[in-house]
Amino acid sequence: MMPMPKLIAVAALVLLKPPPPLTKGQIVEVLNRSNRLFVTKNYDGLMKLLTADYNEYDTKGSTFSREEVGKRLKVMFTIITKIRVARSDLMSFRPVIGGTQVVTRTILDLDIVQAKRKHRLQTDFKSVELWVRQAGQIRVRTSKVLSETSKMDGKTVASP
Repeated sequence: MMPMPKLIAVAALVLLKPPPPLTKGQIVEVLNRSNRLFVTKNYDGLMKLLTADYNEYDTKGSTFSREEVGKRLKVMFTIITKIRVARSDLMSFRPVIGGTQVVTRTILDLDIVQAKRKHRLQTDFKSVELWVRQAGQIRVRTSKVLSETSKMDGKTVASP
């Protein structure tokens, strides 16, 4: 029989063993799924990709909780009439403590209505995110926008 302290140490190692790192295929699959969910304005599906403690950081230094991001998505989906993902690139990924760091670049073409006028908004952004395994799913815990540019009807505008 194994002595109790050794048994506890072995049990702790087994329980604390980090999950295997995410593969490129898994990351691309989740990116593709999130793009499909965004294009179809699937609010519930998008929110399921975020952890309960999700935080988003923009280029201006503001922080948004999961709840705040959800509210912004709902407003966006009311003014956006069509969403196209013009580009979605996995720039890099690497295992880090607590998950996988994922860097992406995305270009969205959005048809929007403001003040009863139709506009075309193109936004190009690069972000770094922390992806984690949680309850058998791959979810995003944090997202920091590294750079963002936007054009409305071909003219540069402040990013939304």
